[in-house]
Amino acid sequence: MKRRIIAALMALCLCIGLLPATALAVDDPTDRSDSLEITKETTRRNGLSWSNVVAAEVGDEITYEITIENHANEAATDVVVSDSFFNGKVASVQYKTEYYETDAGDILGYHSSESQTLQVENGQITIPSIPKNEEVDYWIFGVENYPGRCIITYTYTLQRGDAAPYDNQELVNTASVGSKSDSVSVTVQATGGSTNDS
Repeated sequence: MKRRIIAALMALCLCIGLLPATALAVDDPTDRSDSLEITKETTRRNGLSWSNVVAAEVGDEITYEITIENHANEAATDVVVSDSFFNGKVASVQYKTEYYETDAGDILGYHSSESQTLQVENGQITIPSIPKNEEVDYWIFGVENYPGRCIITYTYTLQRGDAAPYDNQELVNTASVGSKSDSVSVTVQATGGSTNDS
């Protein structure tokens, strides 16, 4: 609504000659989607570092990590992220942002903000801001780009309904930002009985 009001006021100013035509460019989150990249992976099983080499079991706690990179030369604000597990399975997530330090007075490298909690609302979360891409000119080696990043984590406990009765089952879920998405799969061991058993 706020953006619509601003756009309407700017259009009015244009009509009466107070603004040049180029001033009508209004910040729109959907216009930034091409600058964002998303990846998703499983990082821990029951609190220990883990990659999905063997099947997990019902009751295991699986930690998922979503990384969003901002390749634009300005911060991305109000970034909406959706996930298959945000529809009833996960109520909140932890997130932190990372930016690359280019000031010669500080140590070059990524610096992180403190982890914060976000509540899932209507199947999605909204990241307030993801730092901009930083360019570093290494003279001989040329310019390197270091995108701003946001790292989102949450833990999900595998339920009996996530496993098939007599064969391993793939639990697949997908995270999305704009038109970009990435999926990760966890193999869940068979339960050896009906999924309706108590």
